[in-house]
Order: sequence, then structure tokens, then C-alpha cells
Amino acid sequence: EDSIPNMTPRELWQRAVSKVAAQRIVDDGTQDGAAFARVVKQRTFIKMVNSESAFKAAFGARSLRNSLSLSSKKLVAKEAGDDNFEGIGASSSSVVRPSAGAQLVPEAEDSRADSHAEGNLDKAERVARYVRVEASEEEGCLRVASAYSRRFYLSPNSKFNYSQFFRSFLYETLSFPTLQWIAVLVVETLVFGHTVEEAMYCAGARFFAPIPIIGERMRKAFKQIDMSANFMFVMGPVLFVIPPLAVFADLGETIKYIEPMELLPLLLMVLVQCGVISCKYGILPASYTSDAFGKIYQPMTPEDLNRTLILGAWNDPKNEKHFDLLKMEMENACLEADVDLNHTEINVGSAHAARAIRMRSRGIGERSEKRMNETPETVSGKELMAALVDVHIGRQLPPELMPFIMFISVLYGLTGPVMRAWCGVPMFGGTHMSKLAAAGLFIASVMMFFANFSFALTCAWHYRRQYDVMEALSQMVRFPGEPLINFLPPEPRPKSKKRKIAPVKTISGAIIALNSPMPPAAPHQQGGQPATKAKEDDDEEKESEELRELRRAAKTDQFDVVIDLKDPASCLCWSLVRRSMRHMGSSWARRMNLYSVIFLLAAFFSAGMILGLYFGANRINHRLATAASCYFLAIMVSFLVSLTVYEAAAINEMVPRVRSWLKRESVAIVAQMAYLGNGWGRSGTDDRDKQEAEELRGAYRLIETVEQYIRLEEEESQPVEVFSKIKATPAAVTFVVSSLLSMLLIAMQRGFTMMESEGWSYDGKNGEFAMDPSRQE
Repeated sequence: EDSIPNMTPRELWQRAVSKVAAQRIVDDGTQDGAAFARVVKQRTFIKMVNSESAFKAAFGARSLRNSLSLSSKKLVAKEAGDDNFEGIGASSSSVVRPSAGAQLVPEAEDSRADSHAEGNLDKAERVARYVRVEASEEEGCLRVASAYSRRFYLSPNSKFNYSQFFRSFLYETLSFPTLQWIAVLVVETLVFGHTVEEAMYCAGARFFAPIPIIGERMRKAFKQIDMSANFMFVMGPVLFVIPPLAVFADLGETIKYIEPMELLPLLLMVLVQCGVISCKYGILPASYTSDAFGKIYQPMTPEDLNRTLILGAWNDPKNEKHFDLLKMEMENACLEADVDLNHTEINVGSAHAARAIRMRSRGIGERSEKRMNETPETVSGKELMAALVDVHIGRQLPPELMPFIMFISVLYGLTGPVMRAWCGVPMFGGTHMSKLAAAGLFIASVMMFFANFSFALTCAWHYRRQYDVMEALSQMVRFPGEPLINFLPPEPRPKSKKRKIAPVKTISGAIIALNSPMPPAAPHQQGGQPATKAKEDDDEEKESEELRELRRAAKTDQFDVVIDLKDPASCLCWSLVRRSMRHMGSSWARRMNLYSVIFLLAAFFSAGMILGLYFGANRINHRLATAASCYFLAIMVSFLVSLTVYEAAAINEMVPRVRSWLKRESVAIVAQMAYLGNGWGRSGTDDRDKQEAEELRGAYRLIETVEQYIRLEEEESQPVEVFSKIKATPAAVTFVVSSLLSMLLIAMQRGFTMMESEGWSYDGKNGEFAMDPSRQE
């Protein structure tokens, strides 16, 4: 029965209790008045228990739903052309899709018109204040609002969007911007019912354009975010049109130098990148891709797009353009873990450790000044989580890896030309058309290999950061604890002359920008801290007295972060922070999981290509350049897949060690309880011994419960997974390595047998794999 409108909460409560009492859920012999009183007492007790700090922390969604209503005010665009109905950090519950006739104002112009007084806030203060959990009517759940990107939200446990995945795969496989732009307009308008303007915004967000964009007026007319689409108009034909056309049409005798089979590895890498991009659109939150209210169908800024990219955002999470990313992921992790850390506190062993954690948390979860003075050794659970996230999850992908990736990519691109030269064929062709095709194939191979190598390495780096943060949490409950120095920022470097940028770093940065395609992020210093202007560098060198004091304290292990699990509040907080941390970056983790499937399939396909070359040599001709490229690709992709699984498995392998330590703590507690039971207590008084025994008994039950919960959740219910639904274990690593290695060894054995026993060799025309005519029947 529906409730009567305009009833107060008290009246609704009384009515509900009356209905319960009328149903006689208590003993039949009880009078109605007594039944009502008992029901009221029972309901009051349940409400009281649920409002206790432990229950509010352990069941975060329930406590948040009590403070945030899903039926809050709905936001509606007031007038056509008025897009200022949602400010940064506003407590919005719904964003209504604008009408077809309404003219949308670009966010860049809108943000200038509506500057917000908060724009002058420090970036950390802005993030701490405006990244918040809100109730959403359109999604029917709680979600996290951004402090930098308007109308962008993270939703917990978001479902995979198959529609966006398949349409994105269709768009990406077309490869040329004009065809992609036309496909977006046709599919989005005719199939999914969007307006032409919304479809143009969607195409612009994907960097598709019908013609090269020249000038600001043309950019606005075609709803482009920037001029990035022009790159594909220039390089697209050179990279993806001229080589296949010249080879298959044999323009300028190109097939004499490049055979059609040599294009297979490039085709595989293109399909892999299409799958990676399609998975991104399938995983992105509804606020970005929803057909009803997604940002992709509305005006966006380059920063809005950059925060959705693996290479531009998750590998550089502290970039000033999306400085709120880590806080959003942290709040979303708490929602997915159903935890509210605002109501938890944890003793970290010393006031110095607490100060370092508060400094690194950047104001997130900060307690009142009164509470800090009363308990200087204690921090909130959210402060601890924010500090760990800033230290470990916020680390940038090591810049030293980029030259290495670039070097491997160039080696792969040179594999084909070097093998041609080995067989006496010009490395980059003999005719003008063949030279152009060979150059295009080389550049395309380097770019595609670099992009896919970066994506695959990002998967391993993601799991490495997760392992480090979980290892830090585990170290905190073991003596001597987590070193205090790990929570301090890196020491400022002495002033030195400006170093020159290595050419290989410049090239790798350019390729990242072209594949993103976004402007490259600002260089970073050690520890993931963004490098800023010279004036800001000078300010950083002048460290505060508090920071210098913490550095002196960190030189000894006296002030390391140590958590005593015998303290019930600290034990509960530690377990909840651990639970939340396993969900940190969950949207990116789901993307990595799908990437692992794509790269595993690519590894098997590349190894299968090699098997096909040798077992089908009688029917399909191939050259040494093709075989060498396939071998190189199969080995590198197999290595990256194995590395990803290994890093993911390390997280699961850590769980038994943590459980073992918790059991050691339980053994010590039980032993002490036995001493007290035998009258061996230190106090000498029965009352104090009984009190100590009762406290130990409670600590023992809590630690045992935490240990059982870690086993059930982290080992059985929600372990780290790869390949979609496979638990990451050493067995998974063994399966990947053994399977791929077996395929490669079988192919090598078959090729060796054919060359040694059957008279096959790569001495054929232009390096073809052919049988010696004297051995033919």
C-alpha cells in the first residue's frame, strides 16, 4: 500500500510499527499493547545498532543512503541555451538530456562564464571539497562526482555496455576519418535515435572528421574537440592505405619486395588496438557513454577526454588536468566495497606517523582539530587510504620505460627490412612506390607495436601498484611496520642546469600523443609528483619545518607506521581499508582484465600464424621477413601476457602470508589468556585479570573473524582475476607460458625438420620459403 503524501517521517514510522504490531509477530498470548511496546523496543534496538560507528563503517551504502536521498531535487535546463545548471561539485541527482532544439554551450566557454569562486582554491583542497558521493535518479544508485569535469561521474559496479563496444569496434575498423565520421552519423541517428548534433559531438569525441579541420570556426562547426583528426588525414593514407594498395595491386612492382603475408602482423596489431579502444567504451561509466545523458553526446573539453585514457590518465593519475581522479576512484572503491571510512579511526603507532599520513592524504578524510589534539597518534580510515593511494596508486609509469618500449618497437619495425636485406632484397624497396609502401609499413608497424606494447605494459604496472599498496598494508600490522620515509615526498633535487631531452624520449612522447591522441602530459619527477614551473620548483625546495622534522624522524624505525590489531577500532579500520583498497581503480581493473583477454588471443593468433606458415608451406608461400616478424610479435606478446598474469598472481599469493600472520597474533592472544586463566597475570588482582582476559577474548574473536573474512573474500569470493573470470595464480602463469611456448617450439621444430630433412630453405626468390628443386619429385 502506498504511503499517504505529505506524511512526516515520524508518522510513517508510527504507521509502520502499528502494522507490524497488528500482524502479531510476537507471541500469540501477548496483549496488543505489550506487543506494540515490544515491537517498538525491537525496532528501536535495531535502529540504534545500525547507527553505531562499526555498523555504519562496515555497511557504508546503508549509512550513505540514510544521509543521501535518491529522490532529491531533479535538475532541469531552465531555458534553451542555458547549460549552467550544474556547477562543479553540485549535489545533483539527475541530469536531463537537453531537447533537440536546445543549443548546447561548449564547456570550455561555459566554465569561463561561470568561473565559480572556488576556482582559486588549492587543487588538493578543491578535490577534497568537491569530489563527493551523490544520489542519482537516472542510474538509481550512488555515484561519485568529479571536481574538474562537469557531468562526469563514477558509478560502482557498472555493467559492461555491449552496445558501445560493438559500435565502437565498427567505427575503429574503418580506419579512415571520413568513413568513420559517416558511420557514426548513420548509426547513431538511424539506429540509436540521436540527433545529428549529438552524433557530431560523438564523432568529434572519437576524433573522426569528414574533412581536414582548418581554423577554429571549422572546428566548432564539426563539433571537434581539437585538431587531432587532421593527423589521420595526413598519415592515414601513408600508413594504412598505400602499403596494402601497393602490395595487392602490385603498383611499381611492390610485391617483388613486400609480399601480402607480411601485412598480417600489422593487421593483427590494428585489430588488437580496435579491441582495446572498444573495451574502453564498453567499460566507461554511464555518465560518459549513456545514450540518454552521456557526455560523449554533449560538448566536451580535451581534459574531459584525457581523463578516460589509459596512457593519458591512469598511467599519470596526478596530472593537474585530472587531479581529482584518485579521489574519485577512492570514493568509488568505498562504494563498491560497501564501506564508509568516515566513521573509522586507526592508531598508527606514533604522532609522527599520523602527521606524515595526514600530510600525504592532502586533506581527504581530515578529522576535527579537537580530535587530532585528543588522539595525535590516530588518523581516520579515509586519511590512511588516501595516503596509501597517493603514495602507491598515484605513481606514474616509470619514464625510463618509454625509451625501452620505443627501442623494442623500432627493432620490430626493422625486422622485416633487415630480413629482406639478408635475402639480398633492398630493405625499403627498389621502385618509388615500393619505397613509399615499405616506409609506410615500417612507420605503421612501429606505431602500432608501440601503442599495443604500452597498453600491455600498463596492465602489468596496474597490478604492480596494487601489489605494493597491499604489501604496505600488510607490513603495517607486523613489526617493525611500514617505514615512515615511504609516506614522505621525495627530497627536492639540487638546482642544476636544464638537461637536454633525449631524442628517443621525444619520439616516444610524440607517438603516445598521436595514439591518444591528446597533448603529451607534463614531465614528472621522482615519486609521481608533477613537474611545474621554475617558481614552483623553488618553492618546493624550501621545505617546511614540519617536513624537515619528519625526515629526521624517518631516519630511525622508532616512528614507523605500526598498527596493533588488538585494538578493536584499529583492527576493524585496517580490515575495511584493506577491503576498500582491493576495489581501488576497479573500472580500470576491469578494462585491464579485458585487455588481458585480447592480448592472450593475439599471442595465440600470432603463434598460430607461425604454425600455419610451416604446416601450410605447400599451399601458401611466405618469405623470411614474414616469419621473422611473426616470431618477434609472438614472443613479445607472450612475454607481456605472462608478465601481466605474474603481477596479478602476486597479489593473490600474498593473502596466505597475511592470514598466517593473523594466526600468529591469535596464538599469542590465546597463550596470554591461558596465563591469566592459570593465575599467572601480572596485576595480581582478579578484577584486573578478568578485565584483561575479557579484552583479549574480544580481540581474539575480532582477529579470527577478520582472518576468516580475508580468506573468504580474497581467496574464494573476489580474488584478482585475469582473462575475464580466471583466478590469477601461478597455475595461470604456467598455462600461458607452457601453451605459447609449446606452440612456438612446435613451429620451430617443424621448420627445422623441413629445412634439414625435406630440403626447404629461405633461398627462394626474394627470400621465399621454398623446396630445393633437386629434392622435388
